[in-house]
Amino acid sequence: MNMRSIVIIPTFDRPEFLALCLEHLKAAEISDNTSIWLCEDIHVDKPKHFTTEWEILAVLREFEFSFRTSFRYIGRNPHSTYGNSYNVLSALCEAALVPDVDLVYLIEDDVLITRDFFQWNELVHQKFAPWASCAGPIMGSLNFALNGPEAFYNNGDVHAVHQSSSGAYLSWATCFSKTALQKFVAWTPQYDTFEPGQEQDILIQRMLEREKLTTIFPYVPRAYHMGWYSYHLSGGLKPTGTLSERTQCIRNASTNSERILRFAGYDWPVYQEHKATSELYIKSRFPK
Repeated sequence: MNMRSIVIIPTFDRPEFLALCLEHLKAAEISDNTSIWLCEDIHVDKPKHFTTEWEILAVLREFEFSFRTSFRYIGRNPHSTYGNSYNVLSALCEAALVPDVDLVYLIEDDVLITRDFFQWNELVHQKFAPWASCAGPIMGSLNFALNGPEAFYNNGDVHAVHQSSSGAYLSWATCFSKTALQKFVAWTPQYDTFEPGQEQDILIQRMLEREKLTTIFPYVPRAYHMGWYSYHLSGGLKPTGTLSERTQCIRNASTNSERILRFAGYDWPVYQEHKATSELYIKSRFPK
């Protein structure tokens, strides 16, 4: 397929998740034409603890030379806007200006991708040409109000996909098309207006709904969100110990539903491996 792509990984203050995210990225079947951008968010209103800064640096140093593809670190200019929107949208706008890029991926730092994550997305874009593909479960978005009418669950069919043109979206494991990149080139969101319920994912989702843009979801996920603690979710238990011990704790929990339940406080999809093939087909559409 040989598509040229950029992978954006926004991160802030969870080096244990970042380490596991990069571990899965390294294990994935990734093209040599892929550039990895690690984009660290820096909030002046929420300065990082000294230890956290050093741990993020340690993760960066561990992985930056282990990828056979291009690896770039971007330290975002300090800001005080709410959440990750400034960091994410800045990176998307920057990536859209890079010439001859076919796809841009957004993988948040608490996401574990499968080995066939990139193959699945490339196949989807070649076969169905969506505005974007979302590799996680359709019910994996916090914005249930828009995704809810299209709810479906893993049916074990690795070839089946769902096509939406009504605004279904999730932002944590996303692959944007060239058409989407053209939109980001001209997009100038107001970075000073972010607040709970008004973040980058909601802005994109409202645009999808308004303009009837197409997204594709898998019936069997190719990415799993493990961030049971974040600025959105405060109820989950945080692992303790050294960076290595915390990373191992999340690694152990990622494939064990009982452990995830104990840490997160509710059911959470466990990580599973799959294999993409060229036999992908649209099983369902919305609107029908």
